[in-house]
Amino acid sequence: MSSSKKEQSPEPPSLIPLLPEDIIIDILSRVRWCDYRTLSLVSKHFRSLVASHELYTRRSLLGCTVRRLYVALSNRETTSHNPYILCLEANDNHRLVLIPWPTHVPHVGSFVTVDSKIYAFDMLNRYHHLPIPSIDCRFQTVHLVHCMNATMDVSVAGVIDGKIYVTGYTKIPWDTSAKMVMAVFNTETQIWETATETMIGRPYGCVVMAGKMYTRDGRNSFVYDPKESKWETDKRLNMFKWQGGCVVDDVLYYFDNRGGKVLRAYNPRKSSWVVVKGLERLVAEGRFSESYYTGSCDGKLVLFLSKDRMTKGIRCAQISVERRHHQGRSEIWGKIDWCDDVLFRSDDLFVTKTLDDSLRMSSKTRLKKEQSSEQPSLIPSLPEEIIVDILARVGRCRYPKLSLVSKHFRSLVTSHELYERRSLLGCTEHSLYVVLCNKENDNHYCYVLYRKANGNHSLVLIPSLPKMPRKGGFVAVGSRIYVFGGLNSYRHEKIQTNAISIDCISQTVHLLPSMNVTMSVSVADIIDGKIYVTGYRCNMAVFNTETQMWEPETIPETMNGYMWACDCVVMAGKMYMRDPVNSFVFVYESKEIKWEMDKMLNKFEWKDACVVDDVLYYYDSGWKVLRAYDPKESSWVVVNGLQELLADARFSAWSYTGSYGGKLAMFYSKITGKTKVIRCAEISLERRRQGKKIWGKVEWCDDVLVGVAGVIDGKICVTAYTKISWDTSAKMVMAVFNTETQIWDTATETMIGRPSGCAVMAGN
Repeated sequence: MSSSKKEQSPEPPSLIPLLPEDIIIDILSRVRWCDYRTLSLVSKHFRSLVASHELYTRRSLLGCTVRRLYVALSNRETTSHNPYILCLEANDNHRLVLIPWPTHVPHVGSFVTVDSKIYAFDMLNRYHHLPIPSIDCRFQTVHLVHCMNATMDVSVAGVIDGKIYVTGYTKIPWDTSAKMVMAVFNTETQIWETATETMIGRPYGCVVMAGKMYTRDGRNSFVYDPKESKWETDKRLNMFKWQGGCVVDDVLYYFDNRGGKVLRAYNPRKSSWVVVKGLERLVAEGRFSESYYTGSCDGKLVLFLSKDRMTKGIRCAQISVERRHHQGRSEIWGKIDWCDDVLFRSDDLFVTKTLDDSLRMSSKTRLKKEQSSEQPSLIPSLPEEIIVDILARVGRCRYPKLSLVSKHFRSLVTSHELYERRSLLGCTEHSLYVVLCNKENDNHYCYVLYRKANGNHSLVLIPSLPKMPRKGGFVAVGSRIYVFGGLNSYRHEKIQTNAISIDCISQTVHLLPSMNVTMSVSVADIIDGKIYVTGYRCNMAVFNTETQMWEPETIPETMNGYMWACDCVVMAGKMYMRDPVNSFVFVYESKEIKWEMDKMLNKFEWKDACVVDDVLYYYDSGWKVLRAYDPKESSWVVVNGLQELLADARFSAWSYTGSYGGKLAMFYSKITGKTKVIRCAEISLERRRQGKKIWGKVEWCDDVLVGVAGVIDGKICVTAYTKISWDTSAKMVMAVFNTETQIWDTATETMIGRPSGCAVMAGN
């Protein structure tokens, strides 16, 4: 033992990792694919190489491609289905090896192979439109393609000219109608084509021969010609109830376990059945088998048959077929290339279970050892531009957790260099900022819509920002938010200006030069890099975002009377303002510097509106609909397709809309039980019928703010009621969140009852 340890300790490193990677790939591409499992145990580098695209591209160029056979086996005790692959061992025997796929294997459905991918069509589409998994056999990974455009109970499928034809039964338990439909999936465009009704019944098998699809139900066999798009019956093919068959060189083979235990073959060109000769010994050996299945692999026939009940194993034979002519008759002869026991059921289950347990134990032990001698991460030792490049490719929803790694990371995730790099890489993300009012103290705070790691959304308070004005104008330009008017109430906070800008990257406030007019109520929007701000009984001020200065002269309001603007939007380079007092809608043309009135836009009393693709949207609380106004058509329309969402919001006390990454965000209040929540829905919009109709689709709808909270010295104190439906006890607890460390402190029990409001005054 000691001598072996001494020999292992000075062992020199392998020479192959010192070679250039392209030479290593060239060497590995000439190795048999069956040896890749052993090579993957050499190192992590080898494990990544044997699963790389470059290796299989090189194998294709060298002509070293290998045909592989995948099998789905059922466990009768657990009724689960697992995928196996037929592998050639070092002793030239064959064996079925379990593959740990990250998806389930359908127990009723169909599998289709297209190049190196396997498409699985499950019977679960009977109830739901589920994504179809496609398995990349090179890397053992699963990709989801679009849902089928038809629900199917049991489906069979075949491939013709790069298109997958899927046929299934549409009858469901609660539906009295029953139809057979066929859907077509284009493997090049990865899009489903229209589904059509067929004439067959419940399908039991499907093969493709000579560019035609052959399938059968309980009584008949049918042929589908995709060129002529028509179905026909095949009486000659229906002579035998073929099932579990396969095709080799446009000839159907299946094992007839009813009529004499023979392997039959059907030639569609001659419309004739023949018995494959030369396999008498194999057929006699498997005459007591319970199940038989055939498959095609590299132009040869593969026959699986179960062994006797004592051994409970699976035997596989590879058969090469040959056509002969004898006395004017066409015959097919088979020759057994090899026949191996590929799966010992009892031994295999035992070994697999023991091996899994040992792997889990070793991984846990290894993890503890690594944690005990854990070394500092290598990423801080990299150059900073490389760290920034890595972080730029990570989603922004991960940045709060990354900021907890170190102070260095905390500064990087708020740096301008990181967001400039994200812009260059095209990794920019839209963020939605919301100002909420606390009715107890009439203070307004800024929140950001944050997407959690689980995919849900919530409004998160930004404690570094000051209170927002009650009546002011907010304009977003790039990564900055400009705030105008209503800031004179912050004299005790020493803000000596009525205009500020918020940097959304660092979440800091910068003071702007004061407006040359005083506005108590203001609205603002941007046109060509200039922000136009107007208010009650005053001229319009213009702020240049490039020079960060106010224009020296204001724009006079030339309409009759005084304009009291409460809402403002910009569409097609024009600024639209609504005066609810005088019931007017004013339009300002910045290029011609003139004012007009829009009577059609004034048809409805729109407020809290937003603009998406030069179309105004607002929620009409009177009629409980979402309206849209197109200035090009000068017409109002109701957005269709939102009946469920609008029904949920019909009792809301208020609602607001906002533009969010080319989509519409709708906020409204909701009372669930005795809890008040703020709900937000993201809506994608689509124009139909030549732009005359607008349809909306709800992408998601979440409760983004629940409960009441207060902020004291950078700590958020949240108080909530803990009574739940299945618990008879009820307690009031208070949890404290530290905004500096971003960590929750311990929760303590309180003496108050159910909370309905919260405010902070003088540190209490």
